[in-house]
Amino acid sequence: MKKRLLSMLLSLCTLFTFTACTTTQQPAVPESTGQKTTDQAAEAQVSDITVYKNGVIYTSNPSQDYVDTLVVQDGKFLYAGDEAGAAQYMQDLPSENIVDLDGRLVTPGFIEGHTHFSFMAAMKSLGYIEIPSEANDSPETALAELKKFVEEHPDYDQYAIGNFSQQFDINKDMLDEICADKPVICIGMGLHCGYVNTEFLKRGNITKDSVDAIPGQTYYERDAEGNPTGKIVELPQTWIAFSQAIKIDNEKLQKAYLEMIDLYHSFGFTGVAEGGFLGLDDYQMLDNLKALEDKGDLNMVICPANIWYGHTITPLEEIENRLITCKETYTTDLIKPGTLKMWADGTLGAHSALLREPYDDKDTCGVYLNTVEDLTDAALMCKENDMNIHYHAIGDKAIENALTALEAVGETTGSKSIVHFQISASDLIERASKIDDLIVNITPTWANVFVSEEIDPIGDRRNIFGLYKEVKDAGITVNFGADSNGEETAWNPVLMILASMLRNPDEETLLLKGEPFSFEEAVDAYTINVAKERRIDNEYGSIEVGKSADFVIWNLDTVAEALEAIATETDLEPTNTEFVYADKVYFKGDKIYQHE
Repeated sequence: MKKRLLSMLLSLCTLFTFTACTTTQQPAVPESTGQKTTDQAAEAQVSDITVYKNGVIYTSNPSQDYVDTLVVQDGKFLYAGDEAGAAQYMQDLPSENIVDLDGRLVTPGFIEGHTHFSFMAAMKSLGYIEIPSEANDSPETALAELKKFVEEHPDYDQYAIGNFSQQFDINKDMLDEICADKPVICIGMGLHCGYVNTEFLKRGNITKDSVDAIPGQTYYERDAEGNPTGKIVELPQTWIAFSQAIKIDNEKLQKAYLEMIDLYHSFGFTGVAEGGFLGLDDYQMLDNLKALEDKGDLNMVICPANIWYGHTITPLEEIENRLITCKETYTTDLIKPGTLKMWADGTLGAHSALLREPYDDKDTCGVYLNTVEDLTDAALMCKENDMNIHYHAIGDKAIENALTALEAVGETTGSKSIVHFQISASDLIERASKIDDLIVNITPTWANVFVSEEIDPIGDRRNIFGLYKEVKDAGITVNFGADSNGEETAWNPVLMILASMLRNPDEETLLLKGEPFSFEEAVDAYTINVAKERRIDNEYGSIEVGKSADFVIWNLDTVAEALEAIATETDLEPTNTEFVYADKVYFKGDKIYQHE
């Protein structure tokens, strides 16, 4: 473990010592639209300029990959190039407006490519926590954590706790013994199942007469008389039930949103691409985001996604109207709706990822959360309404179904993306490469540091698990996202970048083979490629003249400290990311975070 972490840190150290390939190109100074008849007007124009020089600045702009100097004015990049070309901007500029980067690495602001950002804000508003992984040794040890949580927070009106194993047989009676008078939901790893108490079922009006979302696929587990036992199987049914039983307070939600924004800033994020609101009301979430923007508190770009669980749950016409309403009503400078998220399958850990052949340890191929016909119908609707298409597909059969739907749709004005693409057989990669402008979203840490619960059920198919470099080499655009809903360190983009750069077979603990991503490819996957998927790349995602001045200045000393800790054999784990915090983060030219 230490050997691998040392390699990770050395890779990070390398990316901090790139030699900048600067350019001498000097773009023309834009003509000012203001008055120039007085010295005061000229002074105001100059004082609004800030120059950042002497840096190693990777731009994610293929026509000008490295520069050493930036000029920012009115929240946008006015210039990117070498210091000589910026001399015209520094003339008569106050010294406090000239920042010496002292050789530090600068990147565009990162955009998280797959997050349930609003969901986590809502969960924070409920006081949500996740149990430690070791508590999943048995249902008894997991429930002991729930009991402790309830006893420590007697004032809570409802309880939500996560990271429970998806394999437990926990029922409402077991939860009632811990808390009988308030709704309780214990959420499974990956959010694809839930365990609830009797009060939760009562609040959600969930009875023996409640209709299962997709019988046999996503449903309420029932006893011999047909009464719900308290276990909810798979994601759609879990979050439909959540929306019926749990209420989100707007004031607490906005406070939680602000906490989430601050946390994401600390990791170098200036934007997020949502993977869906799950069991939350779209309009409630968007109303609160809009309220924060109106108050000037939303200092990052948010790209929400609506969710469609399929015809059996919601008529396509209803989700079409919701998509159009969200886009027309809530699109602003900082809020960018217009994406539809659909599930083609579940997860490997729950044996619900859809495979071509049965799992090694269970006689099932997984579940169809949407049929090929559903996926195609929804994509055609998105095409007609200029919306982005976003499929969740983990198993090889699910990926096959998503590709079949996209092939039927053909060219679109909106983007087309598949998230996860985990069982990535060579024939699927070849098919995907023939779909114009397809984007694949991945979580690199899942390929290097992955729990056996997810990998063991697929046996030898681990050899085609997560061949993400191969996907990119086939000409498919790749972007990154953590898809983490609890462990905050897992949201750190540099941890993802390191994981993508370390795919090699040198240690038995590494599951995969293949050449790693380069540093530049990895940064692109967390910046411009996410912006392309959500169609905001005309303003965000790279350091280019005219774009929003979103950038991160990284801290060198924290890396040195981590290397020193390794040298002295300090016990560090791969999730210890104290060395990766950004030093300063800027959004639209304003400093929104500084490392303490």
